Amino acid sequence: MKELVPKFSIWGSLSILFVSPLLSGFEAEKNQDESIPNIDSEAHILYDINAEQVLHEHNSDEKMYPASITKIVTALAAIEHTDSDETVEVSHKAANINGSRVYLLEDEEMSAGQLIEGLMIASGNDTAIALAEHISGSVEQFADKMNRYLEEDVGVENTHMTNPHGLYDEDHYTTAADMAKISEYAMENDAFRELAETEMVEWESEEWDTNLFNHHDLVREYDEIKGVKNGYTRKSGATLATFAEHDNRELLTVTLNAPSGDIAQEDTKNLFRYGYNMFDISVLDFSDEQPILGYEDPDELVVAKKENEDLDWEINSDSELLVYGEEQGHITSYPLKSYTPINTVSSLNRPSPDESAQSESGFIKTLLDRFVATGYYGF
Repeated sequence: MKELVPKFSIWGSLSILFVSPLLSGFEAEKNQDESIPNIDSEAHILYDINAEQVLHEHNSDEKMYPASITKIVTALAAIEHTDSDETVEVSHKAANINGSRVYLLEDEEMSAGQLIEGLMIASGNDTAIALAEHISGSVEQFADKMNRYLEEDVGVENTHMTNPHGLYDEDHYTTAADMAKISEYAMENDAFRELAETEMVEWESEEWDTNLFNHHDLVREYDEIKGVKNGYTRKSGATLATFAEHDNRELLTVTLNAPSGDIAQEDTKNLFRYGYNMFDISVLDFSDEQPILGYEDPDELVVAKKENEDLDWEINSDSELLVYGEEQGHITSYPLKSYTPINTVSSLNRPSPDESAQSESGFIKTLLDRFVATGYYGF
């Protein structure tokens, strides 16, 4: 394998000059205890968005009940398929839904934008129903739309939704890994991101006038937390999807089926502390490496690694560049673009045992293919 020297690290010594409330008391402990934090949620994932890399996970592919973090999808769909000032009429079904509500009245009219605020800030199940019926005509049709959207646009495969609010249904499920991908996708939408990190909105309706405070407590408590959503039902336990930004790094956590909301928050904070304190972001530069015959030179590759961890790389027979850390083992894979019809297992493209077993004419053709494509005489 080839040893890589990082071009630079984004963490740097300057990071210790600013100690955030979230990380207060933990910066000084960096490198003193690199053990995985004790997490009580049944499933969780810690994802580094810059490196596109999972830093830690447990049961992240197990199917779980999402509760109100379902509303991430509902809010994003509403943002994309309504104008904020268009009028929505509240149905009997919406006004009489159970659970968390903003107390909409039957036949009340309200703008889609205000309903979306009630959905994300106060987790209103009534706003979820009103928006779903307005967009698709019925909850059932909206659920079908949600599932197509998740599969075709977001690209998740282990999530199925039957309603817009997340109240328990046996066929309404997700995974921590899927929900992380959904949350990352949603936070790329500027309007959604602005809403997700809103701490409070003024609320005026036929039933009452009040201030609605974001149910995701960490958004209101820490500057680094930029959203996304919390949830709870008796069947799902406490669920929490959270996006953090600190020191030019973006991390995302999802915790599912925690015993309580407080425990979900502690799990989330511990995961962020682990991610920020124990990992550096490095940009790997391949410009000084020997050209990889048969492949386009890879772009600079962002990798999250343990501090002072040496990195190696190799190319496998599936045309993937694999990055390894001396502590973590396999860290990440990067698909390479091939411009010759061959597989390779080394940076010099020496023939693999399978290639050597080809007939003489086949092997000569392979060499000719290389020459025509690259103008390279050796191998």
